[in-house]
Amino acid sequence: LLDELTARYPGLRVALHLGESGPSVRDREVDVAIGVMRRPPPGCWGRKVLRIRYGVFGTKEACARAPAPRWVVTGPSLRHTPEAEWERKHATDVAATASRTAMIALVVRGTGIGLVPRITAKTHPELVEVKAHRASAAHLERVAWVLTHPDSRKSPRIVALMQALTTALSAVGR
Repeated sequence: LLDELTARYPGLRVALHLGESGPSVRDREVDVAIGVMRRPPPGCWGRKVLRIRYGVFGTKEACARAPAPRWVVTGPSLRHTPEAEWERKHATDVAATASRTAMIALVVRGTGIGLVPRITAKTHPELVEVKAHRASAAHLERVAWVLTHPDSRKSPRIVALMQALTTALSAVGR
């Protein structure tokens, strides 16, 4: 996606930040952001682009550990999320606590099992679902938004970028 966008718009400069917090659209530190939240915060305008559903996944080796697999869970910065609440109820023997990105990397490496977005698990063939947790995690769903400042939403360059991101991310969710 970024290759296509930068080829199509040579003046486009992308600053990619992965994490629980980052530069602010509201404060105009960036023009466009992708955020996972219930709804855009005040001072932001956005489009829903993707519903993120969760499941418990691990490598075959991690799932087969006796007497039970250990867990990799999200860290304190995410303790307010529905996923963290679910983890507090269901993740019994914790091997590691990490940021979302690091947690997924640890699950993929086989450190333990964890609550992973299904869309992410699809990209890692080494992961298998722990079906015993399917029903309890079925209600977990988050929404990803493409966000901008309300004053910027009609700028041609912002419209083009938001449309490209919306199209690409919506396709991923299908």
